[in-house]
This record gives sequence, C-alpha cells and structure tokens, in this order.
Amino acid sequence: MRSLKDKLAWITGAGTGIGEGSANALARLGMKVVLSGRRREMLEAVAEGIDGEVVVEPLDVADREAVIDVAARVLAQHGPIDTLVLSAGINVKKRNWHNVSLDDWDDVIRIDLDGAFYCAKAVLPAMIDNGGG
Repeated sequence: MRSLKDKLAWITGAGTGIGEGSANALARLGMKVVLSGRRREMLEAVAEGIDGEVVVEPLDVADREAVIDVAARVLAQHGPIDTLVLSAGINVKKRNWHNVSLDDWDDVIRIDLDGAFYCAKAVLPAMIDNGGG
C-alpha cells in the first residue's frame, strides 16, 4: 500500500460516527485531515482528539455555494485533496416508508445525496489534475 503520510483528506460529517472514525484512522496513517460538518463545536472536539495535523472547516453540505467556497479555500490553503470521505448524512426518526414525510425525504436527499455530489463535483477537477484521488 502506498504511504498516506502528508497526504490530505477532506472528511464531511466528521463530527460524529463514520466521519469521526475516518478522521481518526486517516490521521493515524499520517494524513492531514480537514474536518467538515455543521456543528463547529463537535468538529473541534474531534480535532482535539487527533494526534496530527487537523483543520476544522464547518460546512452544511446541502448549501451548494458554501461547498464551493470551502472546497476552494481548502485547495488554496492546503493543496490538492488526495482522499475525499463523504460521510455527511441524516436519518429520519420515522423510518417506516408509510411514516416518512415528504419534507423528511427531501432533507435526506438534499444532505445525503446532493451534498455528496456537490462536494465531489467541487474537488474532482483538482483531484484529476493531481493524478487521481
């Protein structure tokens, strides 16, 4: 396996769960990690537990313009992104299909699907220029 030391990972949904675990694991492998999520305080708590280079960039992935801005800032300040972890997502409280409201469904699609697309779309050209991610 190629070394990940000094490579850059951008992780969405990094304040909890899979995103938090990914951030910790990638940092242990020597990667610099950029943590994004909606709640700065949760991101900062995760950052405090990471032994390595870490940057906190709060972000609501459902906000297309905010994604473009954060991605541009990360690329400008830290260089090409080698790894993109798209773990931002939400659940609905009422999970049975007949109980899921249309608004809840729209929120899931907006954050889980559109948000992942916006992030990937924002960094893909730089990843390709850098030889892939």
